[in-house]
Amino acid sequence: MVAPLALAILVNQKLRSINWFRAAYYTPVVISMVVAGIAWKWLYAENGLLNQLLKHLGISGADGIPWLTSPKWAIFSVMAVTVWKGLGYYMVIYLAGLQSIPTDLYEAAAIDGSDGIHKHWDITVPLMKPYLVLVSVISAISATKVFEEVYIMTQGGPRNSSKTIVYYLYEQAFQNLEMSYACTIGLVLFLAILGLSLLNLQLSTRGISS
Repeated sequence: MVAPLALAILVNQKLRSINWFRAAYYTPVVISMVVAGIAWKWLYAENGLLNQLLKHLGISGADGIPWLTSPKWAIFSVMAVTVWKGLGYYMVIYLAGLQSIPTDLYEAAAIDGSDGIHKHWDITVPLMKPYLVLVSVISAISATKVFEEVYIMTQGGPRNSSKTIVYYLYEQAFQNLEMSYACTIGLVLFLAILGLSLLNLQLSTRGISS
């Protein structure tokens, strides 16, 4: 929730060629998760670009960081890809909210001595509260459906450290052939997503009516 808001504030500035920056930040959204997962798996490899860069900077040892092969790092490595993939999508939602805030409020705040990061804390965050709630609900729904990146990059390992509920459902249904158990998991997942979707619908309806 925080990173897309900071990015939206950055690209909301009136600068030359700002539309190109917006397009660049939104590009990961339109990239297939399969392609993104394979690319990041190469980056995370022992001799991948990321480890080579860290070795060059003297941050990691000769063996590099086991991004996808260590239970300590695997889940965070997958999370980084998920965040990177959705960053531009949530940025656009925040950007729509930022552009609806009158510039007069920021000018008045500057006169009162609230400038820099303080103006965003005093003005942006309170007025962006509906968008913050909306993004939190949408991101929660997306988090319950994470599958492709786990399947491509780690397959739930090592030692189940990166296994998500959707991947666990897939594993039970198509690997262990426990169809009844998988259906039960799917039903619980459906109810959870249904609850979040109804909350999202209620918030959206309230936003439209206001």
